[in-house]
Amino acid sequence: MEDYPKTEATFKQKLSIFLVFTKKGRKFISDLKYTGNLLTDYNLTASRGRYQHIHFNTGEEKRQGLREVEEVLHGVQFKGRDPFRGALTLEYLVIRSNEASADVMEMLNGTLAMLYYDLHVTPKVVSEELVRNLGLTLVGVFGVTLVLIGDLQVSIWVFSCVLFTLIGIAGSMRFAGLTIELMSSVLLILSVGLAIDYSTHIAHKFLATPGDSKDDRVRITLAEIGPPVFNGGFTTMMAFVFCLWSENYLFQITLKVIWFSVIYGLYHGLVYLPVMLSWFGPQAFVDSLHSTKNSPAQNDLNLSLMEAPETPTARMTS
Repeated sequence: MEDYPKTEATFKQKLSIFLVFTKKGRKFISDLKYTGNLLTDYNLTASRGRYQHIHFNTGEEKRQGLREVEEVLHGVQFKGRDPFRGALTLEYLVIRSNEASADVMEMLNGTLAMLYYDLHVTPKVVSEELVRNLGLTLVGVFGVTLVLIGDLQVSIWVFSCVLFTLIGIAGSMRFAGLTIELMSSVLLILSVGLAIDYSTHIAHKFLATPGDSKDDRVRITLAEIGPPVFNGGFTTMMAFVFCLWSENYLFQITLKVIWFSVIYGLYHGLVYLPVMLSWFGPQAFVDSLHSTKNSPAQNDLNLSLMEAPETPTARMTS
């Protein structure tokens, strides 16, 4: 520490040499705000330092890391007036979005202070509200599905598609580094509406399709309504594709959650639900037999059966 500057003039001289004449120092010039010329006389007005946390596994660990950083900042004593000091990252903004409500700053004796809600209360409220709102949404979706489809067994299978889709979205959010906060909570609830769409179309078409067996009805259903359902999900994903090039947090989380909901919704609607209906599905609606027996898929199936070569049988002669 013998070369450590003891005076302000020595410090500014060594700093200017480091910033201007060394390759390692030039990359830090963008982190400084100053007046004057670095080669002659200058005054630093603001600066920032970059740091990196260790890996955090839970939201509580992230909030604890933020609290410790703020304690360090407020524990540093600067000479003279200190109009502002703070730490800011994208992750901090996510955490603070759950905590700040209205006025988050005020002037106190020339110092800009941050006012935040308690770090434990607000995240807990958001989590509780998310569970309650998801529960109410699922109950409402099941009720509407039961009324529109008119079959309890099929409605339960459709509801399982929505439930498994939500579980898949939540797990993918965890691996994508997303946390439970206001924006992700809203998108999770909206995902219920996206997930129910694909499986409901498949279930309704299955019930309205006659056939000799459940497997035949599933084939006809996927042939007629499968492509439109897939195209609907694909166009939904394409509507958010330009968010891939955005660095905004809101656009990024919207893209991820919507894509997760479409991918899992299409899988459960076009793969999982048809398999379950082919095994455990009910009979077709009697009222729909005359209206759907002449459908294109049914005609193709009948034509293929008619064109199948007959198996020759041996005739015994005495």
